[in-house]
Amino acid sequence: MSDRLSQCPHQTSLRSFVDRDPYDAYDAAARATAVSWDESFGGWVVLRYAECAHVLKEADTFPMPWNLLDGGHLALGKYGIFNLTGTPHGIMHKYLLDYFNPRKNKELQPLVRKLVAESLDRVAVRPSFDFVIDVAERVPGMMAFGFLGIPPDEDSLRPIHEANHALQLYMQSYGDSAETVEKLRAAHRMLEPYFGPTIEARKTVRANDLISLLWNLSDGHRDWGHDEMIAQCLFYFGASFGNTASALANTAYYLLSDASIYRKLTERPERIAIFADEVLRAWAAVQFRIRVSTVDTELGGQHIAKGDRLILAVGAANRDGTVFPAPADLDLDRSNTRRHLTFGLGPRYCVGATLARLETEELVRALIERYDTLTVTSRPPRFTGFNYRVFEPLIISTRH
Repeated sequence: MSDRLSQCPHQTSLRSFVDRDPYDAYDAAARATAVSWDESFGGWVVLRYAECAHVLKEADTFPMPWNLLDGGHLALGKYGIFNLTGTPHGIMHKYLLDYFNPRKNKELQPLVRKLVAESLDRVAVRPSFDFVIDVAERVPGMMAFGFLGIPPDEDSLRPIHEANHALQLYMQSYGDSAETVEKLRAAHRMLEPYFGPTIEARKTVRANDLISLLWNLSDGHRDWGHDEMIAQCLFYFGASFGNTASALANTAYYLLSDASIYRKLTERPERIAIFADEVLRAWAAVQFRIRVSTVDTELGGQHIAKGDRLILAVGAANRDGTVFPAPADLDLDRSNTRRHLTFGLGPRYCVGATLARLETEELVRALIERYDTLTVTSRPPRFTGFNYRVFEPLIISTRH
């Protein structure tokens, strides 16, 4: 038994929440303490907003741990945005923030609108459809082909999604499972025919795409080669499949399940952006961020030793009532909703946040413009998953 169990009077067991709505448990834990020990993770769970925000902002004191974990370079690339530190990270972070900003990359918004319209057109002739697969995964998946510069291929979305599942399993194990590392190696081999030709082509002939940008940033790194690019391409596909797709599905679910919200957004479309962020806050598609302490310190009344693991429960922090009154409610007039931590905070703020918001807002706008009503016909969806959370099954019928 860990010594921390005797040190800390409050413990959690986050891994017991797989495929279960975690919010009641979060609330009970956060009422008792800001920081609790979790033996199932072998680390400290940070539950309240102030402490999570502090850790995220102090990125040098509390860095990401993937460089230290078995399989971390395989999963995210040695030179990937999650593994870089210091000045190299700052340079790449700035490049990526600009690349994924529709105000600076003028190709993004037209492509998002095209993919949203195309996806809804494809399902319009069906009496019902699986929103997660047919829309929520398709839009960001095809978007990833576009921004990476890989020729779009509908048939390859499923195998790439399976490879991303292997990446998610690894990241949710936080380097503690040798089996997930081996599954990830197999996934990389499987991805070669999908990513490999474009990676090699852009090595010599650049274009206006992310693979070309990554090759440009590789100058001076002899070990930044083909395998590194496979890892980074999967990471960006994973951000689309695992994060944005879940956010799209969760937003659609709440648009469908609350007639008053649907009506208000139809009457006040300027509130779509707030609605999208409210779902990101109250039903975070990504529940945890992991960090490691580089110093002995105190956080939330607990002694944190150098080398200790910190699991930032941003899903819990997003419902901290001291920051967000009536935190479980989706409030279309909430003035501070963008303070949520789903996209992180500080030097490691999510580089794809602006694009994810654009995709979500364009989808909501298209749905309310096209349909009078949308009905979930499957059994009531559950907030499934663990770190990555999505409402499913989400089978929908439509009536114009």
